[in-house]
Amino acid sequence: LVKHYLGTGMGRAALVELNWPYFLEELEIVDARIVVAVGSLVFKDLKRKLPMRVLRIPHYAYRYGDPAELRRRLDEAMDQVETARLEFERSAASVRG
Repeated sequence: LVKHYLGTGMGRAALVELNWPYFLEELEIVDARIVVAVGSLVFKDLKRKLPMRVLRIPHYAYRYGDPAELRRRLDEAMDQVETARLEFERSAASVRG
């Protein structure tokens, strides 16, 4: 969400707001239907601000924890992403007829 070097002296919320138009443009370019956030902080921002479905995967900082727990959480998150993708494809196919 933030495209500027954090050494600008601006807080995170201000940086997100400053960069929000660029993020929306990126979503439009790729015609995003599902957004996957890495970590809880970004997930909360996106869920609050986006009209589309937002999913979350664990932040990579958790790689220092229990590898089995991280693998379980990542597998669960990726299953949710796959389910969302399949649901979107089904709904798009039904619209097309």
